[in-house]
Amino acid sequence: MNLHAMTVQSSSLRGYAEIVSELGGDPEAWIRTAFLPPEALTRDDLALPVIAVGTLLEVTSKRLNCPDLGLRLSTHQDESVLGPLALALQNAATGSEALDLASRFLRVHSQALALAVVPDPELDLRRFGITLSIPMSRFVPQTVDLGIGLIHRACQSIGKTIYRPLEVRFSHPPLVAVEVYQQYFNIPVSFRHPQPMIVADSDGLDRPIAGSDSTLRDRALAHLRRQRLGQLDSVTADARVAIEGTLGIETLTLRSCAELMGIHERTLQRRLASEGQSWESLIAEVRQERVYHLLTETSLPLSHVSAQVGFAEQSALTRASRRWWGLTPSAVRNQGLTDACLYPHPLPTDMRAVVKKIFNRACSDDNDPGSTAATRTSAS
Repeated sequence: MNLHAMTVQSSSLRGYAEIVSELGGDPEAWIRTAFLPPEALTRDDLALPVIAVGTLLEVTSKRLNCPDLGLRLSTHQDESVLGPLALALQNAATGSEALDLASRFLRVHSQALALAVVPDPELDLRRFGITLSIPMSRFVPQTVDLGIGLIHRACQSIGKTIYRPLEVRFSHPPLVAVEVYQQYFNIPVSFRHPQPMIVADSDGLDRPIAGSDSTLRDRALAHLRRQRLGQLDSVTADARVAIEGTLGIETLTLRSCAELMGIHERTLQRRLASEGQSWESLIAEVRQERVYHLLTETSLPLSHVSAQVGFAEQSALTRASRRWWGLTPSAVRNQGLTDACLYPHPLPTDMRAVVKKIFNRACSDDNDPGSTAATRTSAS
């Protein structure tokens, strides 16, 4: 399954109508602009195209001058938007089990999100990281802000003595004043990192969750597994986000990836082959995309770029860069920055047509959903 076919539950838009109305816009008009059903504003159980929802948030943010839209949405949402996964998290035995369940089943809520628990980037054993992988995240920073905010609130629901966040790291530049981010999270916030991450204290991971009920957890997991079985046609996408979440942090094998996805190693291999993929080619694709992101959108030294994508030596990065693009990493960095100035956000092919339709519709003089007054005038 490619990004074009991925879906997210309509609960991800909870609070959207209230925010747009407060900004003087017409929520239903905006939803229609993105070719989404108006019922998405009132129902939590609709499967919506990820590209349409992500683009809707970006367009709404820009047209209504609301750069903190993703953060605002996250304040309107709590762990309940995750449906049965929220019930499973709250009734897990320990914090470690709750995070393990989140990493395995978050894609039931959104096929474009992957959570991974990783060692602390500075190798401090007293801390750990919770990473959030979102395909093509540099094009949808509002979705990144919403996703990190949602994970933060969901983790808070399992107990303050278990989840003790220390820092939040974003992959994009700040979309609004840094103070706004810090006010929301109440902990240090930094930007332009290789991957979105919440760094937390590891001391509470093995503490029992107060009031947890194993019967409720098992019922929720049974429901999640049934939903998950219906998504097995997206095994390539599942494997991709698993790789994205661990690349450069730990070595993910075919077997460990299959275990993370809850299927047998041979099943994963067979399904990848049926979708025209192999494990090796998939890792190479993800690594190439990550390298390009790190070269063109960060100023990390090349030695750090190599380590972030799992290369043992910088010379391996140089060889790969020449193989992929016919250029050295430094040349790709310089060329990429030039291209970014001329052509901001070069979208991948499967996103381009959808995004173009939404932007054209949102920017049409005859159909401006930016305000209720404009909508009423157009309708009359």
